[in-house]
Amino acid sequence: MIYRDENRFYITGDFDKDMESAVISPLRKEIETQGEKKDGLIELYISSNGGYAHVLIQLVELVELAKRRDITVRTIVTSHAYSCGSLLAVAGTKGERYISRYAEHLAHYGQFDGYRKSTPLQVERQAEQSRRWTKTLLDHYKRYCDIPDLEEQLKDDAFWIPADKAIKWGMADKYTEELT
Repeated sequence: MIYRDENRFYITGDFDKDMESAVISPLRKEIETQGEKKDGLIELYISSNGGYAHVLIQLVELVELAKRRDITVRTIVTSHAYSCGSLLAVAGTKGERYISRYAEHLAHYGQFDGYRKSTPLQVERQAEQSRRWTKTLLDHYKRYCDIPDLEEQLKDDAFWIPADKAIKWGMADKYTEELT
């Protein structure tokens, strides 16, 4: 489910085709609106199990666009930020990334669904795609935060990160109770 209230976007579902249509275009428009203000602000409330990487990439690009236009992008993890939700949450403006004391992140490599691979060439292409995504994932977390031994932690592909560690490692900056 995606809900919008002025400059607030509530992302409480999967990063899927519904989010693509319900969030991407309105977020672009809101960046234009907030860019005209002296102290522009966009809030992304996140409680998500994750979803499609291509939707995430579009959202992160829009977050970066907003920040380049001096718009504060506040991310608020209210319950859980798994997979794509985590990658979006850490991309917010430093100092404006919030998390509930009881929330958590999940960092993992993800799944690669799609057509059935039946030839050696198809298997190799999928393996190459997996290697590229792994590098993208690691680079993303390294850009926004400092998770110790990230590659080692991800080896089992399910690295659960509670709120206190998310703050310690720079994935979030403050607890939600500090929101004013």
